Amino acid sequence: MRTNSVITSVQIAVGIWAVALLAPSGKAADEIPAGDDPSLIAQGKALFQTKICFTCHQSDPAVPAPAGEALKATKFIGDFWGKEREVQISSDPQSPVFTDSGKTENVKLDEAYFMESVEKPNAKILKGSIPGMAPLPTTLEERKALAAYVKSLSKTDGSGTVVTEQPTPKETPKETPKETPKETPKETPKETPKEAAPDPVQVAKGKKLFQAKACFTCHQIDPAVPSPAGGALKAPGFMGDFWGKPRQVLMGVGGSEATVTFDKAYFMESVEKPMVMIAKGSLPGMAPLPTTLEERENLAAYVQSLSKEGAEQPATTTSAVPKQYWPTILISIVVLLGLTWVGLKAGTKEVEVR
Repeated sequence: MRTNSVITSVQIAVGIWAVALLAPSGKAADEIPAGDDPSLIAQGKALFQTKICFTCHQSDPAVPAPAGEALKATKFIGDFWGKEREVQISSDPQSPVFTDSGKTENVKLDEAYFMESVEKPNAKILKGSIPGMAPLPTTLEERKALAAYVKSLSKTDGSGTVVTEQPTPKETPKETPKETPKETPKETPKETPKEAAPDPVQVAKGKKLFQAKACFTCHQIDPAVPSPAGGALKAPGFMGDFWGKPRQVLMGVGGSEATVTFDKAYFMESVEKPMVMIAKGSLPGMAPLPTTLEERENLAAYVQSLSKEGAEQPATTTSAVPKQYWPTILISIVVLLGLTWVGLKAGTKEVEVR
């Protein structure tokens, strides 16, 4: 519901306090709309930056979102708020992982849909996009603030004409690189003492967290099972012999190149602060993962257990057919060949094999 006058932060606070006193249960506060309060929009804008939403969701035509282009994520550009969009429905809306039910529906990008998408991003995904977003830990107030900010981004072209298409980012002319002094050859980091084998109890806990936090959507751990978003983001996979080995990273987005050792310290920092050191060649699309120290240690133990000494690093699979689909594919081929043979044998009709 849109208000005709600007509501101040004090009025919102008083209103929420009054509702809390009068409401028979705690559900009444959930019904307060995000509104168009400038302070709420400002709060949402700050959250949009700190939660690193901009790495996937483009909000400025002149500034592309690298990870968003790879994942075909929703763009918050043009006139989009209140407009219908086609989404794919997950067979298990409560699961953090998207499982295609084969069903689609048209929904309006409004406050209710937006807030559900932040809390349960894989319940309904935009048709054509790659399901790569994990549930974003937020409070109700933070979701309302984000909704208010995103709503404020929906614009017409200024002349009253509705912008029906989201503009393509303009390419900035590439500057001719200036000659720089020759760099001193980088020293290969000295091999660190070999870490002890991970604790089996921690490994088991870490494995559950790896699933619950939907880490596998970006980080491939099985050469035969591709990660849905990892191929698009060129995210590092945890396969082969990688633990304790050097790897090239960029110190922040567009930062200088450095060589680090993939060990427990590096892994735990990457979970907590994924934008500090970005694996060279990958797209910076990971937001900080809310975890406790114990959870990070358990995840580290599990990932360390995936490293097989002496094994070669397999190529990340981006187009392989998941193994669970092969029985259906093989049965279909056999049935198709059988029908073709019957048709040719009977001689009464032609069967066209496409």
